[in-house]
Amino acid sequence: MTRAIISLMHGNFRESLFVNPFGTLLALALVIVPWWILIDVVRKNESFYRVYGNMESLFIRKRWLSYSAVAIVMLNWFWNMTKGL
Repeated sequence: MTRAIISLMHGNFRESLFVNPFGTLLALALVIVPWWILIDVVRKNESFYRVYGNMESLFIRKRWLSYSAVAIVMLNWFWNMTKGL
């Protein structure tokens, strides 16, 4: 993911996705989540906490989502191994 984020910071969006698509998602989360939490603190709101709790409950209730997420991570890992990364 580090190489993907570095590529993204240099403006190489396509290369970033090729190296590791999760790097792009992580970079997006690293930008959005702190601001979301900060806004929640300022407004004395708990929207991030509620969304996180709802997502966690969803993954617990619907096992196929959890299995799908694990399968996607494993496929990404295998894809990176075949690219020699």
